[in-house]
Amino acid sequence: MLPKSSESNTEHPDDELRATLQHELMGAFLGRSEYDRASVLTLYWEEDDFEPPCKTEVEIVNELFRNDFRYETETFVIPSENSYNMLELALVDFKCRNDGPNNLLIVYYCGHGDESVDLHRAVWSAYVSL
Repeated sequence: MLPKSSESNTEHPDDELRATLQHELMGAFLGRSEYDRASVLTLYWEEDDFEPPCKTEVEIVNELFRNDFRYETETFVIPSENSYNMLELALVDFKCRNDGPNNLLIVYYCGHGDESVDLHRAVWSAYVSL
């Protein structure tokens, strides 16, 4: 559990989210859920510098969600060429096919990430940037 804010005795802003997720995950383990459907999209790079490669981690994550939570899983391998457009297309497609008022969508990414100061956003990459 996250510590309470040192500025006051109020709960940490993430406490409510944490409680909601814990409730939902327990429901999944017990075979019940408040969702009509839960879908997981796992992402990893076609090429990466991880050892073992991200593909191995994504297979484990997919197995966990599929077998333990009974969620639908699918994987998108981010190509080395035209990666931005292909990833964006895969994310929009996943959302369009699985979105609904009582559906849970989870996106799990395995790869490098950093902040791009000049772009003011997160940047994903297959290799460590030097």
